[in-house]
Amino acid sequence: MARRNVVAALALLAFGAWYAWLSAGLPERHMPNTPGPSFFPLVIVTLLVGLALALLIKGIADLRSGRDRDAPGRLSPGALSAVTAFLVYLGALPFAGFVVSSVIFFAVLMVLYGGRKPLLIGVAATLVPVALFVIFRYGFQIVLPHGVLGF
Repeated sequence: MARRNVVAALALLAFGAWYAWLSAGLPERHMPNTPGPSFFPLVIVTLLVGLALALLIKGIADLRSGRDRDAPGRLSPGALSAVTAFLVYLGALPFAGFVVSSVIFFAVLMVLYGGRKPLLIGVAATLVPVALFVIFRYGFQIVLPHGVLGF
């Protein structure tokens, strides 16, 4: 697993460098107090490179300590269910909209990863997408996919 982490981290670092190079040529916006077109790519690159570096450090530390054990070759049923739920979520976004699709997707993921308290699942799965919707719609003025309900 440690070798796979190192290889994945190097691939992510290369992708992050390529994405940063592509976004470096975006035009600057000269309006005060507004993020320009390069703001979100910069945020994405920063987070991607930071997480890839953390994965690389962890992989190297595991290699040095001798904890390099291979992961099973197949996806576990839980991981396969999560990937399936994600693909269904992507397909539902244009029809159901961001909020409705995300509430259902978050609830499904919480159950798949061991959530057993229905009230907590319902509240968290509702509050997180609604908060993200409000932040992106009104804070960043980015329109997320609308569904038949209009949000």
